[in-house]
Amino acid sequence: MINERPTLTIVSNADEKFFPGLAVAVTSAVAAASGKYNYDFIILDGGLKRSDLSKLESQINQLAAVKNISVGIEYLEITESQLKLFPERRGSRMTYAKLVLPQLLSRLDSIIYLDADVLCFKGIESVHPPDGDKHWLLAGARDFFGTLEKDCPWLAKVSLTERSSPYINCRGAVDEFKRLERNELYR
Repeated sequence: MINERPTLTIVSNADEKFFPGLAVAVTSAVAAASGKYNYDFIILDGGLKRSDLSKLESQINQLAAVKNISVGIEYLEITESQLKLFPERRGSRMTYAKLVLPQLLSRLDSIIYLDADVLCFKGIESVHPPDGDKHWLLAGARDFFGTLEKDCPWLAKVSLTERSSPYINCRGAVDEFKRLERNELYR
């Protein structure tokens, strides 16, 4: 039965500029689903068009029916005032919306964060920690073309020993919000 399956909460974010990537990320996640989990998507909405979201929902629901899973979609509006402290990068501050997740989604124990430019070839549940495992899980790729000093000059205030080093470009993460709330970065 569909309702008897565990549900994974998957969060992504986009504004109109990054909507095509968001559409690919979430539809590929559903298309690659194993059928063992239902999915609840939470989309941090930085000004997406309702017509685009309606088409996306239709595609997701069609794929979910084929996979015989239940999919829910919730939209949380993100305003410029929530992101004003972050630098504008590639014309959008939505890149940093993931940093306000602990405040926005404190009602949840954990989520799977999915960048809006990821293509899923395997069910996203494969990155979910097993029941009872409270360790963080992070999926990323080392960015050999970018360095902290070139890509994030605003980090000059942060004490780093090797600013010319490549860094990990986060693509997906399982976040345990209870642990994040204790982290000084979010206070």
